Amino acid sequence: MNVYIVGRVNASYRTQNLVKWLLDQGHDIHLSTQTVKFLKGKSGVLLLFRYIIRLIHEIIFRFLKVYQILISELVVIPACCNEYQFELKTAKFFNKKILCDFYISYFDTWVLDRNKFDATSKYAKKLLRWDKSCIINSDKVIFLNIIEAMRYLDLINEPFDKSKHLVIPLISEAKKQRKIDYYRDEIKGHKVYNICWWGSYIPLHGIDKIIEVARLLSESSVNCHFYLFGNSENESMPYRRIISDLNLIDHITIRNDLTFKNRLLEEFLVNHCDLALGNFGDSEKAINVITNKLLEAVNMKLPVITCRSNAVLEYFGDDSIIYSENTPDSIAEKIKEIMLYSGEKVQYMTNKAYKIYEENFSIDAYRNSMADLFSHL
Repeated sequence: MNVYIVGRVNASYRTQNLVKWLLDQGHDIHLSTQTVKFLKGKSGVLLLFRYIIRLIHEIIFRFLKVYQILISELVVIPACCNEYQFELKTAKFFNKKILCDFYISYFDTWVLDRNKFDATSKYAKKLLRWDKSCIINSDKVIFLNIIEAMRYLDLINEPFDKSKHLVIPLISEAKKQRKIDYYRDEIKGHKVYNICWWGSYIPLHGIDKIIEVARLLSESSVNCHFYLFGNSENESMPYRRIISDLNLIDHITIRNDLTFKNRLLEEFLVNHCDLALGNFGDSEKAINVITNKLLEAVNMKLPVITCRSNAVLEYFGDDSIIYSENTPDSIAEKIKEIMLYSGEKVQYMTNKAYKIYEENFSIDAYRNSMADLFSHL
């Protein structure tokens, strides 16, 4: 089958696995992520020349897109490419089969969750139109879980159609696994309890709430330390100021140089992390999604505490993930309770969570789901 993949690789791991699966199955694909970098950063006459080159490139590229779609049997809108409406409408015009991996709703993410745009603004309405167009015009739409599917469909007033709307969960790459350490009776209470959060500095995660939890535990003389691993030094600055103002520098460490890409974050977590933090944001999105970091923690066999999320509860019960009410006081008290867990209890929970990961969120699970989907295209 000739497959045209629209747009760019934005949710890299998701799209990488899509491309690999298609190639492994013998499909012929077209994916272009090239951009014009000629004379980038120049000014004056050279900048004008760059604009002309970019215009010529766009004209040629448009014709190429139309041609590639015309000779394809399937057009895929990959994760986080909702804005590529030209390709979507072209595929619809040529009556091509269209598969959309609806990874996120742009309207829900940028307007409702992150408050980047007013809900009544023209741009917010455009984001909602893009979301709706992807769902309406596609023959098959993939959602990450049934809770998100129902939420995103409600935003555009569309009913759930089990023949069209499918669930293929997040994928989390297999990682090294943490050995139970702190929870052994001979160690418990005699070493610092390391609590770790990682991700991007967005409202979904409730980082300000995590800092307040650290303050409460430090005032209770709990022997613990919080590590916050982010991805932007600039975006971490407001939190650094809060930590300094609350005199928590000795209790919270922020680092932006350890990532899964450079493997340093994984090494730290499997060797030092005793408890992983999920998300504690207050938005509707926060209680209706499964985050990547929760799955990363699960497949490293780290115990995880998170706020109650309908999406997480769809897969993980109280015997595999630790849930807390979404207030600093409740989270702090729950952490004190977790610190007293036996090694056997932690091992049971992490093993149970890992089995759920293998069955639903592993690469093998993704490949099986894709094979089932393509057998019905």
